[in-house]
Amino acid sequence: MRQKLTHAKIKQLFSPKIYERGLQYYYLGYVHGLSFNKNSDAWFAEVEGTSSYYVEVDMNKIDQGTIKPYCECPNFSIYHTCKHIVAVLLEICDREEEAVKTMNCSSAEHFIQNVSQYELHDTSYVVDKIPMKITYEINVAYTGKIWLQIKTGINHLYVVHQIRDLLYHALHGEEHFFTKKFSYRPEDHYFLQQDKAVFELLQSSIQTGDLYTDRRYDPGNAYDRRHLLISPSILQLLLEKLQKRTVLLTESNDEQVYTSIQIETDKLPLQFSIKD
Repeated sequence: MRQKLTHAKIKQLFSPKIYERGLQYYYLGYVHGLSFNKNSDAWFAEVEGTSSYYVEVDMNKIDQGTIKPYCECPNFSIYHTCKHIVAVLLEICDREEEAVKTMNCSSAEHFIQNVSQYELHDTSYVVDKIPMKITYEINVAYTGKIWLQIKTGINHLYVVHQIRDLLYHALHGEEHFFTKKFSYRPEDHYFLQQDKAVFELLQSSIQTGDLYTDRRYDPGNAYDRRHLLISPSILQLLLEKLQKRTVLLTESNDEQVYTSIQIETDKLPLQFSIKD
């Protein structure tokens, strides 16, 4: 019989502080895009907060009392645990309970058989595809122009060498080659809706960006293959869409790397007072 998660079991896996913070994220509805890959027996989701982080939970050995979680947040890389995993596990627990309730329980025997051969019946979040992880790298050049580079993949993030081609392929359901070891295939992988919204904005702005640079993009030369120039006309909207994504922001004259975006509106850039 397949072991199932419960809130009590999840609570035992974490320290009280981490569990309480994860529980808060769960109640606030910070878990998005939860999906289950029945082939790999793994759950995938994103958890928002100061930044948005990708979370994966491998359930292959749950019958042995073991799960294998992963989160791309800094705390997990150091402590191998975090509040984002707690929030996702609690959401998984709820989804599994909902699935059990949808089973046909016309008889006790049939109910026991259904539970022992447990499958998810709400196919809206059961997928055969694996989500693509993405990091957006923004560089503010000393000239004031803003350039965007994308890294994406499954277990390893690859630099997108042909950013315009990736946008087109992702939005039109076509394969995109990265290396001999990996290609994006729509039948095996998918981009989250939040990332597709970013792609759509970038795709719509390409012509404007070319006019902004006063240079024509030619696929035959090396211009602008890895980087996409961001037109000022879409900058604020793009930053709004990237607030909950994984972002690295740098400036050409500064070695500091920023990992989150916060937009403040209706505030003057300078405040001062005059005293006698």
